Amino acid sequence: MRAGAALTDAAFPAGNGQAERDAGIFEACAQLLTWLARFFQGPPPARFIESLGAAPGRKLVMDIASSIDEPETGETMLAALSAEHAALAAARAYTQLFEGVSGPRGVSLYESAYVGSGRLFGEPCAEMQRLLGACGRSLAAECREPPDHLGVEILLLADRLAQRDWSAAVQLADRLARWAPDVAQACARRDASHLYAAATRLLLGALRHTRAALEIFLRIEHEQTP
Repeated sequence: MRAGAALTDAAFPAGNGQAERDAGIFEACAQLLTWLARFFQGPPPARFIESLGAAPGRKLVMDIASSIDEPETGETMLAALSAEHAALAAARAYTQLFEGVSGPRGVSLYESAYVGSGRLFGEPCAEMQRLLGACGRSLAAECREPPDHLGVEILLLADRLAQRDWSAAVQLADRLARWAPDVAQACARRDASHLYAAATRLLLGALRHTRAALEIFLRIEHEQTP
């Protein structure tokens, strides 16, 4: 289950006319979500895992975790990154958890597994395909995953935040909030490495903070509209 680069740069407007204030907040949210997506786009590259195990990377993990009120989750991730042969362990854990080799002990990264009938390639897949098109996006040619893959949805949310497409950003944040907790719960039960259990908890924290920032920003926008 590998999402690859996931999205292509289809033509889309540089901005949607929204005011530029608070841009830094949403740029930070987009960068955080893009960083988190790397844990769910296939086995994380060894260089990525090794960089997080070094001192600057460890500080980054704790800074991120603290910024979304998840310091204990950051410590859990650091413990996983400190394991012997951490990069190999991360790749092995990804395969065991997400690529079907563990059978019923695995964890699905597809929204269709959690919403609707529970069958893969269900209505959530069609909805995400339509949303991608509405956003002027498409899956990259090398992406082997359907559009309701967790990594794809996270990246599209990050993209919509970066492009100030508030309507789509709210829709995606709410969409992820309805099924990402199920992924996190499953990882908490089944992830012996604890790396992906920690990553999904950080994702939930990032989604909470992103949605709260959107709500405040849009309320202010509404109040200031003549």
